[in-house]
Amino acid sequence: LESASLLYATTDSGRAPFTTTDPDQIVDSFDSTVLKTAKYIAQAELTDGSMHASEILVTNNGTTVYITEYAKLNGGTDLVTYSADFNGTLVELYATPVNVNTTITFARTAVKKV
Repeated sequence: LESASLLYATTDSGRAPFTTTDPDQIVDSFDSTVLKTAKYIAQAELTDGSMHASEILVTNNGTTVYITEYAKLNGGTDLVTYSADFNGTLVELYATPVNVNTTITFARTAVKKV
């Protein structure tokens, strides 16, 4: 059993403000030649304080990107829909906000490709 250090993992965080409800706006991306799987804790928030928090798991096998959203918390209405796909060798996490002026803040933990 190998040490549980960050030899095989990375962490990152960021904030993505969206002023439109255009589909598939980029929240974050990672290089699929370096990272295999990423777990996001994402929080979408409106200026009125409405929130939508969830965990998102994204993985790829080099040809297909897989995504699932779980542990979703909100005030009864989803503020955003997430999806993911390749853009060259990048895996991109997309958001489609329901409302204008939605800000998504995220923390990402990822497993390196071995």
